[in-house]
Amino acid sequence: MSNINLNLNQIINSVLAQQDSTLNAAGSLTLEGDCAATSGKAIILNNQNAQTSGSILSVQSGGTEKVNVDFGGNMNWSATAPVLKGNAAATSGVALAIDNATAQTSGKILSCKTGGSEVAYIDFAGEVSASKVLLPTGVAGTAGQATLASGTVTVSTTAVTASSIIIVTYSGSPINPGTLNIGTITAGTSFVIHSSSGTDASVVNWMLVN
Repeated sequence: MSNINLNLNQIINSVLAQQDSTLNAAGSLTLEGDCAATSGKAIILNNQNAQTSGSILSVQSGGTEKVNVDFGGNMNWSATAPVLKGNAAATSGVALAIDNATAQTSGKILSCKTGGSEVAYIDFAGEVSASKVLLPTGVAGTAGQATLASGTVTVSTTAVTASSIIIVTYSGSPINPGTLNIGTITAGTSFVIHSSSGTDASVVNWMLVN
């Protein structure tokens, strides 16, 4: 009997040729659909036996599963936080779109959970609910605190614009308080908070809405 040499890459490429699939020299499998098509599905994974548990798709790195899609259609990530990437070179457009294609009028289009408990969601009306909202502070902050001196203080932030809505309130126990109002706004630089009391030395909270 003569020796038979089999090239695994050639065999798999031959079998998958009709499916627009390739296996490169590094062993990576590429599945390609019709790039010119404007409708339809490029790749279909069919749960032929109607399995109710397990994964229909598993993405692994070095034998360790990173992402899977179960038979219920749920996508599950490993302990490593998932990263959704758009076009980093783009200067406009949408990086990630979640489309309410069936025009649902109730329910949630996105739900964020920790340990099975929902901590935030966006509903189909576009309303957002979250247990906490973190606003940037510092040189480009949209929220912070400032201390009045003789009833006035200038707050520096590059986030302020000529059309910013600026909300101010007293923090803690005011010292010689008056009525707070906004003075001069210098877009991209600063804004001034005034008190009607010339001896106001209180700490105030501020927030920008752009």
